[in-house]
Amino acid sequence: MIASLSIAPLADGLPDVLPDDAAATPQERAAEARWEKFAAQNARSGDLRLQLLFGRNTIALEQLVERARGSTDPLVLSTLAERCDAPQSTAKRSAPANSETTGVGCDGVELARRWVAVDTENQLAWLTLATLLDRRGALSEARATFTRAALASSYRTLYGEGARTILRIVPRDLKPIERLAFTYGIVRMQSVETLLTFQPLFRTCKLPEMRDACMHIADTMFRDSETLLELVMATTLSARLDVERETVRHRMERSYAIRWLLTQGVFSDEPSIDDVAAIDRFVSEVGKRASLGELVWLREVLRQRGVSESEAAARYEKALTSEQRPHFEPMMKPWNAKAP
Repeated sequence: MIASLSIAPLADGLPDVLPDDAAATPQERAAEARWEKFAAQNARSGDLRLQLLFGRNTIALEQLVERARGSTDPLVLSTLAERCDAPQSTAKRSAPANSETTGVGCDGVELARRWVAVDTENQLAWLTLATLLDRRGALSEARATFTRAALASSYRTLYGEGARTILRIVPRDLKPIERLAFTYGIVRMQSVETLLTFQPLFRTCKLPEMRDACMHIADTMFRDSETLLELVMATTLSARLDVERETVRHRMERSYAIRWLLTQGVFSDEPSIDDVAAIDRFVSEVGKRASLGELVWLREVLRQRGVSESEAAARYEKALTSEQRPHFEPMMKPWNAKAP
């Protein structure tokens, strides 16, 4: 799905729940086995959303598209649209027919059109359709679709909805080690989702005639963004469009505040399987990030620490090294600015 979500940062370098060696305890093996059984059962479920979430390795992408022929579920349509049109490596293109590859009937643009039809006020749906059209070289239609995206009243990320869907059906009778196994299982699943590229949007927004539409897109994305990635994109787009300095500063402040918080060890360490309290904290944190959204949760943590956004942003900016600053400055330079 698009954008990034709640539990995504935990996925980087995250180990498997259990090591694939003799060191795993019987309790660990049993916990992993219960997750695998749970995943397999849901892959065979009659619920298309669960098939989509759990059946990546067992159900061909084309089969999922066929089953979704009459679906009006934005999560299903958005996920399939991006999977069908995801750029593919040579290895994937030559992979066996039962793997997740683009094929007949797996048309991302057609799926994205169905998504905007049922989720018309979601700017993200229009941005996805425009991006896929741009990827195919349909630049005029893509530009018109980006313009239409500016009229949408909200920006709703669906990436976190996958985690929330799973959390709603997790068994209630789990032991601590099983709760940890299920949490890692959800994190692993979310980490492989396809994310939207913002390159076509930024390229289109360089056109003078697109400035007003792109300003509306940046405003809505900033207001409703669920993830740090979206927040950074909205802030950068605002700056490149040369909007009012106070607006850009306000948006940079929030972005810097979140970045500062991430340097403060905000995420719980991987808990020991013998530390029930640590497991409870870790599992609770992942659940809150999924239910609230990454940014809402992070801003709540910032509030609990008694640090204002402006103070956190100032701390982050002050800590930037001379090597880091040149990477930020070009991003915040308006496209119409004269070269130095």
